[in-house]
Amino acid sequence: MITGIRKQKAFWARIDELNPFGSVTRLCEETGIDINRVKQQRSEGYVPKWKDQLALAKALNCSLEYLLTGEKEQEADSFSLNGKSFRERIDKISPFKTVFDFFKSS
Repeated sequence: MITGIRKQKAFWARIDELNPFGSVTRLCEETGIDINRVKQQRSEGYVPKWKDQLALAKALNCSLEYLLTGEKEQEADSFSLNGKSFRERIDKISPFKTVFDFFKSS
């Protein structure tokens, strides 16, 4: 697992990798994020606050999980505990099954 400053540098490297706008300035214009704040965060090795993270993920058409960890988002069906998938456990609890299906379809 990557920690500390390397984690933040990896975050910004993923931003650069996915950026379809050609520059951080254009990306900031598209998202409404203050370019001076982004430049400062990058130079000091900080990850933006959650609101800016969400705006970046949306603009880059990727998950927040990918920006933060570099790992693709997992489907709920792929999680397992003691040999039973998350989906199998949810199916047994009918009120939660409806909630699960609602979020999965949206």
